[in-house]
Amino acid sequence: MSNKQKILIAVDYSDATDRAIDYVGHLLCDRNNFDVHLLHVLKMPPQLMEWGGSEDPIFERQGSELQEREQHEWIHNAERAAQPIVDRAGEKLTACGVPEEMVHLHFVATTDREDVAATCLDYARRQHCDTVVVGRGSFPWYTDLFHHHTAPDLIRDGKGLAIWVVE
Repeated sequence: MSNKQKILIAVDYSDATDRAIDYVGHLLCDRNNFDVHLLHVLKMPPQLMEWGGSEDPIFERQGSELQEREQHEWIHNAERAAQPIVDRAGEKLTACGVPEEMVHLHFVATTDREDVAATCLDYARRQHCDTVVVGRGSFPWYTDLFHHHTAPDLIRDGKGLAIWVVE
């Protein structure tokens, strides 16, 4: 059994993610007892999540198959579009001295656009991660009123995990 600690870092397009990557990179510099999982959550658009269905079983099957193909195509395109940001995060970690073989890149598609925290926590638990790291951006108070932060949800629901919030 490996005694490596596993850290999951939630990766998006924000400056807060860059700060979180830099923080973890400097902590793990030249250490080899960690695995770092970079996770980018793909937020599937609502129109791809469900359709009205049909009472005709043949039409129902065809509609479900079409929806599934459209979802797979959307996920493939979304992963391809997000690959540079995840690659960049991995490159930043290796530039800090984290060995490349310790950095793992992942994508997860969610159908719940508001529940990124639950998606991250579920993935962290399935990968047996000990720590979840998220960057948190600061906004002016009037913008902050309408912006949802993932960090409070991670802290509230992350029982049994270390949650690092890098601001």
